[in-house]
Amino acid sequence: GVIYTGYATVMDMRLGTYASGAIEVGIMGAADAQIARHLGIPSSTFFPMTDSKTPDAQAAYEKHLQNLLCALGGVNYIMPLGGLENEGAFSPAQIVIDNEVCAMIGKVLEGIKVDDERLALDLIHEVGPVPGNFLGKEHTRVHWRDEYLIPKVSVREGFDAWRAGGSKGAVERASEIAREIMESHEAPRLPPEVDRELDRILAAVEREKMGSRDDRRLGCSTPVRRDQGCRHTRRSRSGRQPGEASG
Repeated sequence: GVIYTGYATVMDMRLGTYASGAIEVGIMGAADAQIARHLGIPSSTFFPMTDSKTPDAQAAYEKHLQNLLCALGGVNYIMPLGGLENEGAFSPAQIVIDNEVCAMIGKVLEGIKVDDERLALDLIHEVGPVPGNFLGKEHTRVHWRDEYLIPKVSVREGFDAWRAGGSKGAVERASEIAREIMESHEAPRLPPEVDRELDRILAAVEREKMGSRDDRRLGCSTPVRRDQGCRHTRRSRSGRQPGEASG
């Protein structure tokens, strides 16, 4: 398939440096999505990016404003997560933070779903005004996890509970999550038949690559079947091509 990929960036005119975290980068990412829609093809960007050298407040506001602009602008495929310093560095903690922000942006794009089940007008009439409440109702127990995004990095407990837990900031918490994932994650195993098929495909590709190298070394400009050999080598000891009449 075809995908339209934009990579428009700006320069800081004061310093002559590449400004990958500039807000204009996000604006141009959204413009790229409009061009792709005009052409009738999907779009992608190599954003969000940041000029920050470490996971900090600058990385947060630069990357995530770009990310939100591209998402709301309709970019179909938004790529880099975890990158810092113009994508010259990578941080496991940053990718955890980026992942959480992507989940938030996904919630924005999802919007508010309105239907009879979610409106629950009968329940509203049943509960009525204060002191009635919805916390003990089955409808709340069924739907609240779908309606709320549960963050892993953000702090929502009270100050005393936060201090009792070590007064950890977002980067420290994200670093702990990243370390736990790297230490405990086990890649899911492929079914044996899929694994064998991949081995077969890779072996076939390797044979094709080796054949192409042989042809180039022998002077063949076009691929030929291996049982035919290269046209430059299909000569008899007399120097004639097979089937060529002698003078």
